[in-house]
Amino acid sequence: MGANVFKLLSDLAAKEVPQIIYSYKLRPLYRAGALSLSTVLVAYSLSFADVSKLSASLQYNSADGEEKNDALFLIKAYGPIGMAIVPLAISFGSLYVLSRTVTKVRYIPQVQQIPKCEITRTSAILGREIVTTRPINEIVRSSNVRIYTGKGAQGLDDKASFSFYLKDLSKESKIPFNRLYILPRSGSVWNSDGRVLSALFGGKSEGQSSLFDGKEEEQNSQLKDSINIAQKNVIVQEMMRLNENNKAKFHSKIQSQTRANVVKNIVNNTKAQ
Repeated sequence: MGANVFKLLSDLAAKEVPQIIYSYKLRPLYRAGALSLSTVLVAYSLSFADVSKLSASLQYNSADGEEKNDALFLIKAYGPIGMAIVPLAISFGSLYVLSRTVTKVRYIPQVQQIPKCEITRTSAILGREIVTTRPINEIVRSSNVRIYTGKGAQGLDDKASFSFYLKDLSKESKIPFNRLYILPRSGSVWNSDGRVLSALFGGKSEGQSSLFDGKEEEQNSQLKDSINIAQKNVIVQEMMRLNENNKAKFHSKIQSQTRANVVKNIVNNTKAQ
């Protein structure tokens, strides 16, 4: 992670073909474990509900006339049946987490348009790939979890969480449950630098992200050139400028100067924010 983050972004924007900026291999054992857990919980829920109903019926049949009309008695007798929803909810929750786990994020350059982001995940039961494509400015980091921590080989390690989350702000995602994406921190990042993801999808919850070299906790006070969610638009605009000519190779002197100007514009506009 020795390169400047703005240079990394300009290198990414200069690519003519889509680039995989994040990948994660979902092991078959994880899927088998989630499906097994879900099956066991569903069976337990149904069994618990059946036993609770039988017990409630026995209590009701053995009660006298006054007790049968007592609301408190009915709640005590039939109330435990509702507890069956707890394991059922956990079962569906395990399947939901499995289905929202991202296996691949692809950056797609566009000519004179906002770059796009292709997110790939798998269905919970059949394991089929589900691909969603959105403009990159419609995919943002969840406000309560940071992406780049400055720890680990890619700068993504965090003792407090095993994953970070992205949200889909597109109007096409009308169901709230379909807007969340889960990205394990053990996945592989483009150029092995988590700052790229943090810059593209957002920084810290306070509006800042430590995207530069050095230890995060020790150098926070010195990191004046930080990126927040609003500044993400500046980056996107500059990356669009690079994508306007999708045949650019950055080999000639003029092209190298153009590349340097774009990096300079990103730096200046970010500082201005």
